[in-house]
Formats: sequence, structure tokens, C-alpha cells
Amino acid sequence: MTIAAGTRQCGARFDPVPKIVHQTWKTDRVPDEWRPFQASWTRAHSDWQYRLWTDADNRQLVADRYPWFLATYDAFPRDIQRVDSAKYFILDTHGGIYADLDCECMKPLDALTSRGGAIVSRTRDGVIDAAVLASPPGHVVWQRVFEQLRRPTLSARLLRVIPGFQASHVLLTTGTRMLKRVVGRYLESDPPPDDGLTVLDARFFSSRSWLDRREAFDERDAFVRHHYSDSWLIPSERLVVAALTRRRLRVALCLLALSAIVLALRWP
Repeated sequence: MTIAAGTRQCGARFDPVPKIVHQTWKTDRVPDEWRPFQASWTRAHSDWQYRLWTDADNRQLVADRYPWFLATYDAFPRDIQRVDSAKYFILDTHGGIYADLDCECMKPLDALTSRGGAIVSRTRDGVIDAAVLASPPGHVVWQRVFEQLRRPTLSARLLRVIPGFQASHVLLTTGTRMLKRVVGRYLESDPPPDDGLTVLDARFFSSRSWLDRREAFDERDAFVRHHYSDSWLIPSERLVVAALTRRRLRVALCLLALSAIVLALRWP
């Protein structure tokens, strides 16, 4: 595959990505709304192995292979943090592709994974989307992720106890914000790590960001469409998301904030 503008790479060793697709759900009974997306992965990768991991499978993997993390895993306040953590442990153990169930595969990812190494993608707003990931087993980027899982930042710890900010706590401890921090440091390492890492341009995996999820998919090159189900959010958080993802309301809030700043500057 030709590396597109906006894509970044580092490292010298790009080990093969095993042909296995991983997904996870609470049990082996995937909700009807996601079964078409699940089928899109097996249809596009008919010559790949497919495995659906349950919550019990995930915990057993941690207990068997990463017992040093089990107490932290069990102590997470939200199930989504266990799911986020599990995807990194799955790829570290087995390698392959991991995809959230709300991701729709538009065409085989072989053209992306044939280069080897770990593969992630940015969204339009620069966030590393943790919904689709790929790597060989034992890639060093996961070791760096594990370090962050064990030692969350002070801001992440504080947000856990501030009402209304628990969703941000999730993103900073196990989700996209944590992964963005790890990938950014990985790319800037001097000397760079040997294990190869590719950060794809937004148009390949999931170009729509969290805030523009209501916009139509329009990328012809997209391999994956992320539909952002946000099933992990609690009801109050979903109301906030529903408000923030409406463009007119976002514009109105920005104008209101700008007006407040202008008035504050003019106040005698």
C-alpha cells in the first residue's frame, strides 16, 4: 500500500500481522443491531480466523497471562474500562485486528496490514481512535499502553471523583485520550523504537470524529465506518453527547462563550 499524505510511520521492524479478527461482547449473544456489522468483518476476511471474546474470556486472559493487572482490572469502576484494557491484552497476546462491534468493515484490510507492524488511525480532530487496531503479537507499543494503564495521570484520577466527568476519566485512563498520549510519545521517541508503528490518515479507518458523528460518510477510501453507538455511556452522559453532537447547538454555545469573553474584556 502506498503511504498516503497525513500518515506517519516510525520504527524499522514491521513484523507480520496474523490473520485473525477479534471482537468482544458481554456474552456470545451479540445484539441484533450489531450483527450486520459483525458479519461485515467475517465477509470481508473470509480467509481470516474470527474470534468473539466474552467478558469472561477477557478476564480469564488477564488472569492467565497478566495476573499483575487483575486487581486493577477488577477494580475499574466501569465495564468499558475492562473492555478497553482487554483489547490491548488480546493484541499483545495474539496479534491481528481488533474491531469494536459498532464498526462496519467496508473492504478487506489486507492492503493495510500487509505492511506489518502496529496500525492505528487518527480521526479528523487528531484523536487516536481505539475502535480499530492491528498489530503483531508482543508489539512494544502495548507495553507502553500497559504502563499507562497501571499509572494513570493525576488529571485522570481526579476526574474519577468529580461528578459529571466520569466519561472523561474513562477516555484518559483506558480510551482514546490515553492511546493518543502513548502514540504521540512513541512517534517522538529518540531513538525511535525498533517495532514499526503506522498512524493512518483519518480517511482510512474512521475519519468522522466523536463530535461530527451525525455527518454522512463520504470517504471513498474508507476501510471502516465507525458508527459510535456509545453503549458504555450512562443516560446523563448520553444527553450531553446528544447536545454536543448537534452542530447548530455547538455553534450557538461557541458564540455564547465568545460573547461572554468579549463582554468580560469590555467590562470597566
